[in-house]
Amino acid sequence: MVGRGKGKGREHVLLVVFPAQGHISPALQLAFKIVAHSSIDLTFLTSSSAVASILIGLPPTAPALNFAAFSQGNLHNDDDDDDDAKDYMHTLCKHGSQSVRDIIHSTKKGQGQGQGQGQGQGQGQGHPITRILYTTLLPWAADVAREFRLPSVLLWTQPVTTFLTFHYYFTGYEDAINKVRNQQGTEDDSTIQLPRLPLLSSRDLHSFMLPSNPFKGAINTFKEHLEALDAEETPPTILVNSYDALEEEALQAMIPKYKTMGIGPLIPSSVFDTRETTCEVVSLVPDLAQKSKDDCQWHGWLNSKAEGSVIYVSFGSHVKQSKAQTEEIAKGLLASGHPFLWVITSNEEEEGDEIMEQNLVEEIQEKGMMIVPWCAQFQVLKHPSVGCFMTHCGWNSTLESIACGVPMIGFPKMFDQPTISKLIAHVWKVGVRVNAAVDGIVGQEVIKNCIESVMDPDGIGRELNENVRKFMSLGKKAAEEGGSSHNNFKAFLQDMTGGTTTIN
Repeated sequence: MVGRGKGKGREHVLLVVFPAQGHISPALQLAFKIVAHSSIDLTFLTSSSAVASILIGLPPTAPALNFAAFSQGNLHNDDDDDDDAKDYMHTLCKHGSQSVRDIIHSTKKGQGQGQGQGQGQGQGQGHPITRILYTTLLPWAADVAREFRLPSVLLWTQPVTTFLTFHYYFTGYEDAINKVRNQQGTEDDSTIQLPRLPLLSSRDLHSFMLPSNPFKGAINTFKEHLEALDAEETPPTILVNSYDALEEEALQAMIPKYKTMGIGPLIPSSVFDTRETTCEVVSLVPDLAQKSKDDCQWHGWLNSKAEGSVIYVSFGSHVKQSKAQTEEIAKGLLASGHPFLWVITSNEEEEGDEIMEQNLVEEIQEKGMMIVPWCAQFQVLKHPSVGCFMTHCGWNSTLESIACGVPMIGFPKMFDQPTISKLIAHVWKVGVRVNAAVDGIVGQEVIKNCIESVMDPDGIGRELNENVRKFMSLGKKAAEEGGSSHNNFKAFLQDMTGGTTTIN
């Protein structure tokens, strides 16, 4: 239930979201929570293609939102070319910032034409915009907010640890971090101890900091984030998709001039209720690729497997494995002797006619293993038969795995994934991490050994399972009434409404 006071005017939040699964999923969960627990109007702004995918998948029972869209042209955010990436970010800034301005103007004039949930897309709706929320990689949204003297709030969609790493990089630790990062690909094991963070080597740093990073200008986006925050006249608010018990040290280390609030994990609250979730919960987690509706044979396949016996393998929407790496993964999985459900996306298949040699495909089929183009990840992770998640260590996937009590094998490749893998294996100890050879390929023996470690009920596997269940419980407590994330979210709502909203 929601208590509503008589404020001077109705709050209307514009939530501007980077059009990628890792940003849209937590942003959508936050949007649902805001409208479900307050009288606040909310308009959700992202790319037209992302809005279309969201609207297709939302059930009628989902909290009502207004949606608006901007064009991203013919560009996509999954190219590895630096020039293409720069063009993509420039296009987002150009069209996105103009859409924000248009929505602000139209709602001021009472001419909002945004569409309700499931009806389409437009340019905002209802009362004038009073506040702008924006996700990671969109610092220009804060600049537009300042143009109109509107307060803005950053929704940080990566770990707090990565925010601090970038903050330290731009505030006095650049030379020290560069000394470590320049050891990438060498046998030098030099590390850096940043304040209140775990010991980091080059393999633990965000890929944007590394010499091998193909997106040379990307690190400047994070500098722009800090500049946007520092330009605020009042202490800026940062909402983070994490919780106190998970990143306690990092949250305590956050810069005092920022009002940092852990409100995670931003996942459907009903995920914590039972071991196996419902289709409706799954539909509240947007599937931008719309592949999970193609084939649900995997669900019956999981039902036929013993409890905790299945290895679930998925490397997200953007990670592309080479044919050589895919074959090593296949051989390692087969050698482990455990049944596995493996997601191989169309992105990986497009790299060539064959994702692996035909004899491996045949062996996988003969042994009754399952390869699918996509699946509803929450439903898989909640299934009792799943005992391990081999993951690229995307932040959403990591939080989902912890929330479902499934230990992980970290297989990071880029972005914040190396840092998250460090947290998984060495800080929280809820999984293990693969080690690549000199040529960058993770061999089948390494993969097999990692699986055996996680699935060993008497060795390290027991400790990993105990730890992941501990953090699962702590995440649930954080989200419950009186928990740290619940209290922070409540305080955030009250800040927006002048203290007129209460959550029961």
